[in-house]
This record gives sequence, structure tokens and C-alpha cells, in this order.
Amino acid sequence: MESGARSVRVLVVEDHRVVGEAFRAAIDLEDGFECVGVVSSVGAAVALLPRADPDVVLMDVRLPGVDGIQGTRQIKAAKPSVRVLIVSAHTDVEVVAWAAAAGASAVLTKEVALADMVTALNAAGTSGMVVDDLALGKTVSFGSAPPDRHLTEREREILALLSGGLNPKSIAARTGISVETVRGHLKSIMGKLGAHSQVEAVVIAASEGLTSLAPLS
Repeated sequence: MESGARSVRVLVVEDHRVVGEAFRAAIDLEDGFECVGVVSSVGAAVALLPRADPDVVLMDVRLPGVDGIQGTRQIKAAKPSVRVLIVSAHTDVEVVAWAAAAGASAVLTKEVALADMVTALNAAGTSGMVVDDLALGKTVSFGSAPPDRHLTEREREILALLSGGLNPKSIAARTGISVETVRGHLKSIMGKLGAHSQVEAVVIAASEGLTSLAPLS
């Protein structure tokens, strides 16, 4: 890091004190990063924003009171330039999609390696949404999709059901069409969105407002 350059300021929102302090220690040990606070709730994080002036908020998805998804919306509303990294005990389609819709820059698991967390801290907000992909065992970045956005009415219906957590068999039962037809539509949807997987399609759709997603209850 160049002399005089500002460190990346990270605010941690985590209701488990030991975990929060572990994040603080890991961040402070990394050159170019500075933990500017550890708080246990979204309300405390929003109140601290003006004084702490974070560049990044590292936030647990499960918090007392306001959860991390709603918290992302509140923090982005208070400080639009801040990057929010959601941390979850486990990722799934719904968490990733809701986080994208709320404006999060990344979704990480609590088991993420320090090197991958630093990669996400550096990449968030510069190369699409970063997601810790447990299936691949590495962090991946979902970049921008190609210009073709014309989804048919049926494709939008299937995409909405997929975003709601239904698999192709359940979507087929819900829509009254065959599983193979559903898979054909999903292939078309992924092609139009420039997605390489169904999860990536959900993330892109949510981030671009192509689907309407409910927050975590």
C-alpha cells in the first residue's frame, strides 16, 4: 500500500462477539484494511456510519431485530457509496438473490478462507457481485450480462418461480408443462442473461429488477 493512501475502512456487523472480534483481527492484520468498528445490530451500524465512515460493511445475514438483507437496504439508503458484504452460515439461491436485490456487493460464508475474504473485499463493487460458491470451493464474480434482455412472459414466470426456490420439477408441476420444457426455458433464460448457472441467472435477474423478491422473514 502506498504511503499516505487511505486504508479500506471496514465496519463489522455481527451479533456473536467472538466471531465479530475474529473478523476485526483478520481485517486489521491485512495490509491496506482497517476495521473501524464491530457492532451487533443494524441500528447500531446505521448510527455509526457518519463517524466511522466505512468503505465496506461486513454484515451477518441473521441479526436480532432487522436482518442483514433489510439492513443492507437501510445502510445503502444512508450511505449509497458503501459496499455491503453479506456473511451467511450457508448460502443458497434465496439468500444470494435477496442480497443482490437489496444492493449487496458480495455474499460470503462464515467458513470462507481469509484469502478469499480479502479477495471479496477488494473485488466488491468493481467486478459484479462476488459470491462464495461452496460447490466450487472458491469465490466467483458474476459480471455484467449481454444486451439481450427480452424474456418472454413464460420465461419471466419461470424465472420468478426459480427465484422463489423452486426446482425444475416443482416449476413444471406449478405451470402444467413438462420438466424438459422447463429446462428448455431455463437454458434460454440463462443464454439471454449471460448466466452460466441457475443461481447466476437469479442473481442477475434480482440485481436488474427482473424479478420481485420478498425479504427474509
